[in-house]
Amino acid sequence: MDVKPPYILLSLMLLGLLPMFTTNASNNFNYNYLYADLSAGSYDDDLGTNSNVTSLAVGGKKQFDKKILATLDYEARFIHPNDNTTTENYILLPGVAFNYSLDDKWDLIAGAKTGYVWSSSSNDITDEKLFSDGKFMWAGDVTLKHEISQYWQISLIGELRRSDFLDEDIFNMRAGYQVTDKIVVAGFYTHINNGKTTTNEGGISVKYLY
Repeated sequence: MDVKPPYILLSLMLLGLLPMFTTNASNNFNYNYLYADLSAGSYDDDLGTNSNVTSLAVGGKKQFDKKILATLDYEARFIHPNDNTTTENYILLPGVAFNYSLDDKWDLIAGAKTGYVWSSSSNDITDEKLFSDGKFMWAGDVTLKHEISQYWQISLIGELRRSDFLDEDIFNMRAGYQVTDKIVVAGFYTHINNGKTTTNEGGISVKYLY
């Protein structure tokens, strides 16, 4: 699957100029929620080719006024680049985001985050530690959301993460269905490029609205 996250992210960032020329509108998007994402996928290959990547992410958003959101994301990712090695990445990124209503069906959210990344690699046979480090990380993301109906929403997300030893360009697309007043269930696809390798993952997400 040939996905170019940096170019998609650039396109989404250009969309960030739209609010300068657009009057704010109202819609049914809820930005007070907690979420949990679980995904698995392929390392350096198309989705479904192998299952060498597993990821769990939890976090949430809190809306302080019409435009300002507090965000928190924590992710644990387990990668098997070969039969004998496991790489573990743990990323904690609190941040702030700004929400713009483009019209009654479209929202644009631009966010900035700063936090920490812990990473380690080990030999599965000998338990030898091959690498271990933790560093400051910063990130920026842009999300374009569309409300298809009262219960269905889709999102396109582009994100850049940067640290001294781990850089990631991330593209995510997802579709969610609100099954109750408080619960949204979604399916998603994620492509991650760190400059040397890529992962392609599919997953499910549960969101609790409050």
